[in-house]
Amino acid sequence: MKTIVLILPALLFTTFVASAGSPSADEIMTKAEATASTEHKALFVHFDASWCAYCRRLDAFLERPDVKPIFQRYFVTVKLVLMEDEKNKALENLGADEWFMRLGGPDALPFHAFTDARGALIVNCRRPTGGGAGKNIGYPDQPEEVEWFLQMIQKAAPKISQKELAALETALKTSEPAHEAEDAASGVSARWPLLRCGRERPQTRVFRQSGSRSGLLLRDQEPRSLMPPTALQ
Repeated sequence: MKTIVLILPALLFTTFVASAGSPSADEIMTKAEATASTEHKALFVHFDASWCAYCRRLDAFLERPDVKPIFQRYFVTVKLVLMEDEKNKALENLGADEWFMRLGGPDALPFHAFTDARGALIVNCRRPTGGGAGKNIGYPDQPEEVEWFLQMIQKAAPKISQKELAALETALKTSEPAHEAEDAASGVSARWPLLRCGRERPQTRVFRQSGSRSGLLLRDQEPRSLMPPTALQ
């Protein structure tokens, strides 16, 4: 999945009040770190928002019966919610933006990283590209993205077997056809990968893809950044 670096000044300087029903990111991470330490596991931390279509696909992948037992064997999985629009602001975990920055953000969603039991970064979803910080693979559905995702897993869980890695690779490669109809219905197009992550920052004029309900596309040949829906209001 092609993603572009996200510039979010508001993410860095604005603090939102979390609702009573949404624990803070620190609370979530503290509990996850304690579990990971006791069970001698790493953490898989993924950043999420309700408007992010491909975050839902990552969720579905993690819940697959051929994937979930493998992840549970080696990782404690953590989801942190941020960048919600006003009507869903209560879903956010206070302080998730700080963890986002700590683990490699800001960037497009989905964004994910593996950490040790103390929350220290092991590796994130920025695939090395020969220079700079690398490119966020988001949900890995291209061969080079799948390859990097499997390398991430190996770095975080050196004891994982080749058989288990092969099972994860198969799950990633076979999940795509099952989602084609969903993408067509929701307006997410493989021809326009940026739509997978929601909305883009209006650097120049914008237009809506015919039949799309999931985002806007820049007229620039190389769109520069992705923003949550509130950035376009």
